[in-house]
Amino acid sequence: MNLIIKIAWRNIMRHRGKSLIIGAILFLGALLMTVGNGVISGMDRGLEKNVVNSFTGHIILVSDKQESDNVFFEIMGKAVEPIYNYPAIRNVLERQDYIDRFLPMGKNTAMILNDEGGTPGMAFLIGIEFGKYRKMFGDNIRLIEGRMLGPEERGVLVPTGARKQFYDFTGIWFTCEGCKPDTATLEEAAKKNIKNLIVKTSAVGMGMADDNSTTDVRMGIKGIIKYKALNHIWGHFVLADIESYRQCLGYFT
Repeated sequence: MNLIIKIAWRNIMRHRGKSLIIGAILFLGALLMTVGNGVISGMDRGLEKNVVNSFTGHIILVSDKQESDNVFFEIMGKAVEPIYNYPAIRNVLERQDYIDRFLPMGKNTAMILNDEGGTPGMAFLIGIEFGKYRKMFGDNIRLIEGRMLGPEERGVLVPTGARKQFYDFTGIWFTCEGCKPDTATLEEAAKKNIKNLIVKTSAVGMGMADDNSTTDVRMGIKGIIKYKALNHIWGHFVLADIESYRQCLGYFT
């Protein structure tokens, strides 16, 4: 071992320039590999925590008639194809040992009507059973105003991002039932217009579907929420109870 060290040290001293260059290249390569692997591992953990475990799950089952697999951000708000044989699918899922939990969910675009006679707004409406949603994704949302939905209760939870979007399009500031506008959460534009601010505690949604007749339904706003992760993205998705969602989209209820 001593002989090997002596030979290596002698070669380094004889070729100092080459040794420095080769050593720098090896160091830089090792550094890039280490940093790159760290970034990739961090991104993987971040996606797992903030996307998979907080919003989408590992697998999304869609209808065999669904043309695109981009069901959350379909171009031009194209309706997601409904699944009509869910009871049979549920029975299969419940028998699989490798499936820990699953959640029936509906997602489509709805028009938020302006009963003041102005421009309507748009919303990505997600229909859920709130108890099952919390069991699936845990504590992924934070309550800003009001309260959460109760079991089998009709109503919606409006994220802060969607509320801002509604105000920009309709000029209406939506807040929860029994709540007054909180100056701490008002947008700057709403604060400047505080004296003439139009406040609503319910929203009229009309679903946008391709092959059935949609209806308009008034949905009480139970709470204003904020997603704990990626709120700038998920903050446009309004959570509604599954029955209001079905009624809004014209599905059987």
